[in-house]
Amino acid sequence: NDEKFKQIYLKYRTSLDVSGKRMTKLVNNLMDISKIEMNTLVPHFHNYQVIQLLQDVTAIISAHPCCESVSIKFQTDINQHLLKCDGSMIERILCNLLSNAIKFSSPSTTITVRTLIEEEWFVLEVQDEGIGITSIDQSLIFERFVQVDKSLTRINEGIGMGLYMVKSLVSLHGGKIELESAAHKGSTFKILLPNLCLPDTPCKSYEPDTYKIELELADIKKS
Repeated sequence: NDEKFKQIYLKYRTSLDVSGKRMTKLVNNLMDISKIEMNTLVPHFHNYQVIQLLQDVTAIISAHPCCESVSIKFQTDINQHLLKCDGSMIERILCNLLSNAIKFSSPSTTITVRTLIEEEWFVLEVQDEGIGITSIDQSLIFERFVQVDKSLTRINEGIGMGLYMVKSLVSLHGGKIELESAAHKGSTFKILLPNLCLPDTPCKSYEPDTYKIELELADIKKS
């Protein structure tokens, strides 16, 4: 009856919600990987205030329940910088990098999001104090379906598509990704995007997609 159904639903609705988001994320990633391999995933370039975009996304993620045990800091030497990019792809890149950093960070550690402006590149860094990545795994983690934590007892979900997706999205921007890491000494992912603007084109505002951010964080076990 309705009352019994309500009791059961209220008991399991959180698990249902999380499972639904994880499944949606999985399907979206598989579809996008197919588009990447068929060369049909195309960035929509506009000029964005990229510092503000990254700050807004970082703020939403740092306020998420999955981040209760870690501290996320945003560091920048400049408050405004116009950059040619696809806003939704930049959001997704940062979400993936932060999601990984949160998964593999111990409680009471700090994750730092940092921006740097070079002549040729706009640089985004995500640095954590987590478990680190061995030199052997560093050569593999940007491939499809590869995970650093291969144990059957791992806490977090996921099937190893995030960093492959990040690398692909960065490549679509004409950029590159670098990694500095060692086992038990944390990791720093560095995204380098061409420091360019579209000429004679106004700046476009970007509102973070909170639902898509929720999807990216859905496979993190809340503290």
